[in-house]
Amino acid sequence: MTRKLALLTVAIVLSSLLASCGGSDPAGIDPDDTQPPTVIATSIADGATDVSLIERIEFTFSENMDPATINDTTILVAGRTPHGIVEYDTSSRTASIVPDTLYNAEIWHSAKVTVGATDAAGNPAVPETLSFQTGTLDREHVVDWMEPNETVAEAAPVSLDVLYHTLSGCDTDDDYYEFMLTEPKKVTARTPIIYAPIVDRSPGWNIHFIRENDDAYSTMGTSACAGQTPSYSYTFLPGTYYVRIFNSCGLEDSGFILYDLELETGIPCQDDAYEDNDFEDEAVALAIGQHDGLRGCHCDVDYFTFEMAAGDTLTVTVDASFPPDAWEHRRIYLWPPDGGDSGYYQGTDNPNTLKVTSTAAGPARFKLRFWVDDVEYSLDAAISR
Repeated sequence: MTRKLALLTVAIVLSSLLASCGGSDPAGIDPDDTQPPTVIATSIADGATDVSLIERIEFTFSENMDPATINDTTILVAGRTPHGIVEYDTSSRTASIVPDTLYNAEIWHSAKVTVGATDAAGNPAVPETLSFQTGTLDREHVVDWMEPNETVAEAAPVSLDVLYHTLSGCDTDDDYYEFMLTEPKKVTARTPIIYAPIVDRSPGWNIHFIRENDDAYSTMGTSACAGQTPSYSYTFLPGTYYVRIFNSCGLEDSGFILYDLELETGIPCQDDAYEDNDFEDEAVALAIGQHDGLRGCHCDVDYFTFEMAAGDTLTVTVDASFPPDAWEHRRIYLWPPDGGDSGYYQGTDNPNTLKVTSTAAGPARFKLRFWVDDVEYSLDAAISR
């Protein structure tokens, strides 16, 4: 009897503990919930017309949804391929989709929620369909959902290694995007052009990597036509960075380009211990003499300073080693502290020597840039009076 009583007591205690912790469902899911979730609000009305061709469509649900079931196969626009940008905000119970393209002007579309979307208990959603008609293909109807993002302060946050579809750029419109890195990475900004007007020349297209004060790490300017994919890459240390994208089409105010965006991460270029010294205000002071073991990466600017006295002549020699078959181009500057004429070199000769004479004491500024990764180089600085 004593052993049976003890077992009964343990069972009662365990039962009480389970009840105090939410019963048999520590995740808080109601096992008795069999009610299917429904859509209780939408961002556009059923039957809407003159809708933007780059429209963010939102569905708000009656209860919390399972985020794993909210994707581009359960929230979709019929007639368009998958891969639209689909997001779910748990605080508002709202799923949103920006389809891959809607730029067929004045066409009826159907945005749908399917039974594949389920609530936290696994109940399939009640299907919902919105019908709407897009407006004309003009600048007014292609303002994308990232706007306004014309400045660094307004930069739209984007995730790395995600393809964002159907963004728009106009002559007077700069687009800024913000991204974060927790470890060194090479980041390649890819911008496939999916629509460009026919003009007498290819629209200019620019991709800049930017720091918070709007200084550019690198700049690519090129022509860009529909079907092309301009891209640019740069190796970054951990931190917050920005991409600035703009075009100079030379079009009238109605001109625009539609493009996709992906910030693809990869293995970083191996740099030296002097990084970050990409800008003049980050310049590293070096002693007069030989400095070996320096490294350069694609479009990575390296800034250094050397102390000079009045009347000194500073000579700096750069000796670089490039990977096989790489373009050995480099650009080198040397400014004396008195603000006099700079020494300048651009080309592929190796080694290169620059020389400046100063009438004032202070730090001489030295800057160089390569156009490929994995360059090894040395600096030899010498003073003569």
